[in-house]
Amino acid sequence: MVDVVFLLLLYFMLVANVQDLRAIPLNAPAATGGASAEDALVIRLLADDVLELNGAPVGLDELALRLGDALSHDPDLTVWVRPASAVPLQQLVRVMDRVRAAGVHHLNLVSE
Repeated sequence: MVDVVFLLLLYFMLVANVQDLRAIPLNAPAATGGASAEDALVIRLLADDVLELNGAPVGLDELALRLGDALSHDPDLTVWVRPASAVPLQQLVRVMDRVRAAGVHHLNLVSE
């Protein structure tokens, strides 16, 4: 009986520690409005890995460079990420990781 209890305890300890606690911090706008998008940059994710920054098509590497340039002028810049409904989650996470790596601290996710 003690062996069974020990094995169950060991199993639950191992399973509980497998969880990855890393998370992507982002701001979800309120349903009644949200922050102003006047000074913000808008990144649209379209199907087939197509990105647009304020309406102009960009690549993932160019996106990081342009975000770095914008952050040098305004360190408190807000970036809105707007994925299309057909965009895979992995593509969204990849873009959000790149935005965070560029130094953006104010990241908002908006659905269409």
